[in-house]
Amino acid sequence: MNRLFSLYDESGIVGAVQKVGSTETTFYFDKNIKGDVIGIYDASGAKIAKVSLHSWCNAILCRQCGCINTYIRNNCMKKINSMIDEIINDCTMILSDSSYTTPNTQIIQVILSEFCEIRDYYNSNGKILLLSKGVWKLWSIRTIVDSADYGYDKGLFNKIRKFEAYCKTIGHHYITYKY
Repeated sequence: MNRLFSLYDESGIVGAVQKVGSTETTFYFDKNIKGDVIGIYDASGAKIAKVSLHSWCNAILCRQCGCINTYIRNNCMKKINSMIDEIINDCTMILSDSSYTTPNTQIIQVILSEFCEIRDYYNSNGKILLLSKGVWKLWSIRTIVDSADYGYDKGLFNKIRKFEAYCKTIGHHYITYKY
């Protein structure tokens, strides 16, 4: 039976112990400033894998890493879920705050609707629903470009652009298209 146990220090997860039968193998993570795993080292300190940031969820690491590969992919999917939830929460807060005035109310309603659909599809199917193949676009981006007053709600719009850019870096098997 394969099992994976996380190793922690005061900064969070620093590595993992993979147990296969009675054999334990320890791995340590090299992280960038954002906390993304960018390399994996064995117990002796030898680098055994490089995780490419431009293909986070599609990272093929190494045979020795076993269930570490799954750990990397799961972290990527948690990041996607977190980005979706943050955009939905921001939209909901903007739309429910009667003291906040924005000319982008209808646009934010479109964004909220799209991201709720993306979240529901993702939770049901494990894939991100994008507008159309080859374009890797969100309807929200078209709406923002065509109609939004960017002077308002800039933080929300930047999060949507960041989400779309992130979608372009992950494996095709995590993406599906509406059209």
